[in-house]
Amino acid sequence: MKKIVIRALSGAVYVGLIVAAILCAEGRFFPLLCTVFALMAVFEFDRLVSAHSPRPAIVRIFDAILCVIPPLYLAVPVMGPAADIYITTFAVAMLYAAVIMIRIIYTLYSREVHPVSSLAYTFLAMAYIALPLALAAMMSDYSMRYLLLLVFVMIWINDTGAFLTGTAFGRHRLYERLSPKKSWEGFFGGLVFSAATGFVAALVLPQYLSFLNPLVGALLGVAVSVLATWGDLFESLLKRTAGVKDSGHIMPGHGGILDRIDSFLFVIPPLAILIFFI
Repeated sequence: MKKIVIRALSGAVYVGLIVAAILCAEGRFFPLLCTVFALMAVFEFDRLVSAHSPRPAIVRIFDAILCVIPPLYLAVPVMGPAADIYITTFAVAMLYAAVIMIRIIYTLYSREVHPVSSLAYTFLAMAYIALPLALAAMMSDYSMRYLLLLVFVMIWINDTGAFLTGTAFGRHRLYERLSPKKSWEGFFGGLVFSAATGFVAALVLPQYLSFLNPLVGALLGVAVSVLATWGDLFESLLKRTAGVKDSGHIMPGHGGILDRIDSFLFVIPPLAILIFFI
């Protein structure tokens, strides 16, 4: 009973932080939260990929810098004429490129057993953690914060629906090698719950989601469910490879921050492409 209470409380704090960061001050706090998530997630990621081949502290510092700079830049408001903003953005981009080059050059002198693999993990961290969280931070500044919140809610409801239907009806394993408890029945149950969430949200909250109609909302829910499942399975692959159950212990009863945002990291890039380029 005590474990259930602790799990519920830590989950409530996590949900409360996300909801408050998105809704308060027109979403200005969300990029800062993304920065914190990026910092915690990259250290958990390094722990996972270093399980069988330890990486030196300097490499982990490089990873942290490269994962934190994008969301951190978006978290710090840049005021002034447009020209000043462009100059600042260019300067940050050049700084980022310089850190990448230094990281690559370091590989030439590294005494790691597998220096090229270690460098590849650095780029994986950038693509897996920094890019999605930076895109999410941008979305909170593009008057899309209600859509952002809806995506979080869809992911949470997808997880709940998958758990309930999987527990009640699960018979056929979805991907036993990576996640023995997941079932096809649970997957489709979560998908239906997520699609229903999008449908109802678009129907009931048109003033906040005017760009969604119920059909598009339902289709978005389907896409979120599929992408969230892939995100969860990918993190399971990292944990299986490392031989650990959880990515960390920052959230009592839930594991690490990667255990909480693994689905979100896979959902955001396609969603951002849809918003910014279509």
